[in-house]
Amino acid sequence: MKEFGKNAEKVTMSNREVLAMAKSKLIKRPSDVDTLENEVFQVTEYAIIYNPIYKITFRNLKNKEEKTVSIDGVSAEILK
Repeated sequence: MKEFGKNAEKVTMSNREVLAMAKSKLIKRPSDVDTLENEVFQVTEYAIIYNPIYKITFRNLKNKEEKTVSIDGVSAEILK
């Protein structure tokens, strides 16, 4: 398992950044609102779920050019 741990990337988001991202995705204010008098966003519990991302490197044997593709391990979606 140590050999696989070398290629694992560390999570770089703080808890505050995770909450800010959740807030931005969950709360959609109407576009015609000028000001807010009071706003409450309270999170009582949350869990961070990690999903694997596989990186596949293709190499052209003639010119040695390499291209890497990242694939979501859950949805198999190609990530950019």
